[in-house]
Amino acid sequence: QPLSSTSFSWDTEYETAAKRYDEGDYERATIAYTAALESAPPTWALTAKALGNRGACNVMLGRRSEALFDCRHATKLDPSLYKAHNRLGRLELAGGAHTAAAACFETAKRHAGEKDDRDAMQIAEAGVNDARRLAESIARAEAAFARAAKHASASSAASSRRLSSSSTSSSPGVDEEVEDQRTRAERARDDSIKAACRAECERVVRCADEAFDAAPLSARA
Repeated sequence: QPLSSTSFSWDTEYETAAKRYDEGDYERATIAYTAALESAPPTWALTAKALGNRGACNVMLGRRSEALFDCRHATKLDPSLYKAHNRLGRLELAGGAHTAAAACFETAKRHAGEKDDRDAMQIAEAGVNDARRLAESIARAEAAFARAAKHASASSAASSRRLSSSSTSSSPGVDEEVEDQRTRAERARDDSIKAACRAECERVVRCADEAFDAAPLSARA
């Protein structure tokens, strides 16, 4: 709604920013939101919304770090801004912070429910599921790395023992053939474990990227 004729300059900047955002001019919207925030007093009622909306602009412009800053501060100032919580959750997911992301989505779902905003509730619920998927992917990757480290340690110890025993062997030709077979088998196992590690790491990266790319960039707060 248009602001009254008694509005201050920061209110005018806020209204201008909203128009620019709706037009898809996110760069100029960011400039206007910044101007409003810099000129408004600390008690300005729209500070949190302005921060959240500037965060939305930064998301659209691909500025993740700036978007994180704005959304985090917006939700601290006004925890009821569920759209900002949803947006922050997606940004946290993109950085691999699945626990923080899940907390954002749960908060968004609660406050969206209070406003009976079904769309925002669905977005939040999808976010919770994505956070769980990312956590599971990270756990699988960590398990794969743990298996690789354990196997590498065992292989090193076994090789040391075989080298020690081969130095006193009376059948060097036979021992060398057996050693070659064991080495090939160990290399095959190592390659398999390394492939599993790479696959899990790629899964984690893909999951995080999808979380950001699929981010529901909803309208202003």
